[in-house]
Formats: sequence, C-alpha cells, structure tokens
Amino acid sequence: MAGMSANSFGARGRLTVGETNCITPVIEIAHRRVGVERAIMTTVHAYAAGQNLIDAPSREFRRGRSGAANLVPTSTGAARDTTRAHELVDKFHSIAVRAPIPSDRSPTSCVDLTLTRVVDSTLVKVMAWYDNEWGFTNR
Repeated sequence: MAGMSANSFGARGRLTVGETNCITPVIEIAHRRVGVERAIMTTVHAYAAGQNLIDAPSREFRRGRSGAANLVPTSTGAARDTTRAHELVDKFHSIAVRAPIPSDRSPTSCVDLTLTRVVDSTLVKVMAWYDNEWGFTNR
C-alpha cells in the first residue's frame, strides 16, 4: 500500500511487504464502511528467514524454537504500520504465529465472508487469508 510501507526498505534495499499490505485494505474498508473502535489481528504464516531451523538457545524462549518444526508466536508490527495513517493508532494490536510451511503461494489478501462472525452486534471477526510475501512480488 503506497504510503503505508513505501519507505520501509530492508537491508538489501528491497521494499518489505507482507501482513501489513494484506491487512491494510481489510481494516481500511471495515473502518470506512462500519467503523472500527478497536481491533486485534492474529496472523499465521510461513516461518521467516531470521528464525532458527533447529531449536537453539535464545534470550527469548520463543525465538529459540525451530521455525521448521513449531508454530511459534512472535511479534509483528502490522497493526502499528497499518494504523499509522489514520485514527486507529494505539487501537489495533497484532501478533504473528509462524508456521513450519514454505511461502510459495501468490494471492494477496482474500476475505472469506463465509467465516465472518458478529457477536452481540459489537464484535466482528473477519477472516482474511493470504500468503506472507510472495504474492506481492507478483503484483
């Protein structure tokens, strides 16, 4: 999304994209159409290059777990980066769960409306699935 991560370049000068670019249109449309007071996002996606392939000592226990053999909860800046441009700053939280699968699909964010749920008319769960980074290299 231009304006959201256009200035976020990785160590090799490549634009870094991923869950931020997938969740931004989803949260933006939800906020414009029905309003969002606060939101929580859990992203489950392929493990990243910075993760250990085997269990190893680490200052943070979760970071020491093998990405190739475990579902590993970790932090993500997707909510912070997504809300940088509007009034949802500090009202949107996110966490990532890295899964031991390769990242080789090409879609971007796909909202699955059949899995959308409304609880007590004030809580809405939206299921959007996507590939972590590969989809954006194809756009």
